[in-house]
Amino acid sequence: MYKIVFLISLWLSACYVPPELLAQIQLQVVAQSEASPFKALSYQKNHKDSLSAFAEIQNLQLRYQDIGYLLAKIKKIHYDSTKQQLHAVLATGQAFQWVALRRGNLPAEVLQKVHFKDKIYQQTAFRYRQVIALKREVLTYSENHGYPFASLMLDSIHIEGHHLKASLNYKSGTFIRFDTLLIEGKAGVRTDFLQRYLRLKKGEPFSQAKVEQALRLLSTLPYIRESKPADLIFKDDRAYLKLYLEKRKTDEADLLVGLMPNEEQENRMLLTGQLLLRFHNPFGGGKLIHIEGQRIRSETQRLRLEYKHPNLFNTGFDVGGDFFMLKEDTTFLRLERNLTMRYPSKYGEIRFMIGLETTRLLAAPRDFRHIDSDYLHYGIGYRRLALDDILLPRKGWLIDLQIQTGNKRILTNTLIPEAVYDTLALKSTQFRLLAELEYFIKTGNLTTLYLRNRAGIIVNENLFRNDLFTIGGLKTLRGFNENFFFVSDYNILTAEFRLHFEENSFLFVFADAAWVRSRASGSAFSDLPYGLGAGLSFSTQAGIFTFVYALGGQQEQPINLRLSKIHFGLVGRF
Repeated sequence: MYKIVFLISLWLSACYVPPELLAQIQLQVVAQSEASPFKALSYQKNHKDSLSAFAEIQNLQLRYQDIGYLLAKIKKIHYDSTKQQLHAVLATGQAFQWVALRRGNLPAEVLQKVHFKDKIYQQTAFRYRQVIALKREVLTYSENHGYPFASLMLDSIHIEGHHLKASLNYKSGTFIRFDTLLIEGKAGVRTDFLQRYLRLKKGEPFSQAKVEQALRLLSTLPYIRESKPADLIFKDDRAYLKLYLEKRKTDEADLLVGLMPNEEQENRMLLTGQLLLRFHNPFGGGKLIHIEGQRIRSETQRLRLEYKHPNLFNTGFDVGGDFFMLKEDTTFLRLERNLTMRYPSKYGEIRFMIGLETTRLLAAPRDFRHIDSDYLHYGIGYRRLALDDILLPRKGWLIDLQIQTGNKRILTNTLIPEAVYDTLALKSTQFRLLAELEYFIKTGNLTTLYLRNRAGIIVNENLFRNDLFTIGGLKTLRGFNENFFFVSDYNILTAEFRLHFEENSFLFVFADAAWVRSRASGSAFSDLPYGLGAGLSFSTQAGIFTFVYALGGQQEQPINLRLSKIHFGLVGRF
């Protein structure tokens, strides 16, 4: 009896294979069984060495035990050195069957959640993995509902021949509740804010899933990082999550300067500039303040303002607003206002958006490629990332999707003849889709391959140039001026190879390839632009200095060295 119970517990006896068996080996296993009918399991026959072959024998033994042959064991192993063959005899015995598995003292609440059914264990083949899966399901439910020390065992085991009866024996252990979050290190973040943001409420039943979710949420915060892995401390009936954090320099004051050919004056260079101020976690509350201004051409400017408030009123939602202005020389002024609610979770961040985009002409148009309009839109977005470092990743991926739809209203303007509006639908539905995928491959100790694909599409029956995406420049398509392309559809592929020589310093070469198209009235075109270049980003005491040299080409305009673009800037982090 003790022998059978011992075998049911699946304790494997140790077997010895001489270590000198290191040549290419052919494995032959003979399975002996008392069962009828009996179907032999397949296995891998060719192995590079004896260790691999022996591992395959052990795996085969476990597979037989898993399908009910609990007494399966290795009876004999013989190595034929002349033929380089390893012979094994595996005695499976007879397959065991369930007679019954009773619920025992498993609580009704747990029983309902794990979908335990007696019929599954009546007159059916014994499956070891089935028992393990049940145990895992019960313990997972328990550890997520206040009982991290719960246990489940088979009890009252009764064997007659090759038939088996048993009952479940459940022990819940102490009921545990969350207590306060513990922080060690100079993180520069308030403990009360971080505990709310990580959704670990004091007094709530302990949940291992919530701990794992908290650690994933923690990894998305750019202004802190873990100096070492977190500890989970249990004391009496309380659980404490202890984090070892340090502050990261993520607040930025950036000055970026571009030098490129002047399209308005031949043989002259144009100096462009961008100033950015970004404050993460001011006063330790996790907020974001973002201010960005850019001079693209002599009379073309962009301005972006953004504010984000995390975990508003302890709802779990991050609420933010942003404002964007584009003044395109003396042609038009576009203003965008957006309100966004973000819900970060272990499955990624979900966004809900509402916004208003208005475009107004600044002067009497020379053509009718632009028009006054209002666009009230609603949208939803999804973002998920798995990066080893959110600021300077070397490995991992990121995906971001956004869908918008809303009502577009064309406004009449006395500067445009009334006949122009006769052929237009003054009210229509507009659709917009944006997608981005980034992938970082660590190709060596000092090298990384960065791949990115970005795409966008605008669908509307009355598109004008001032409705479109603006493509070109350092952040979208290098080798071209900012806002060089006004497009309704685009897809940009990027490949960038980086050589890291310090923590925040690297050399890189890149290639950008794009397909762009405009379906706007009076501005329809399609093209296949591309950009090539190299650059350097290195850390100094004053900040991170960046230098990029880029060349761009199109279908009708191949690469020309005289049209090269030079971007350089200093990112001060504090």
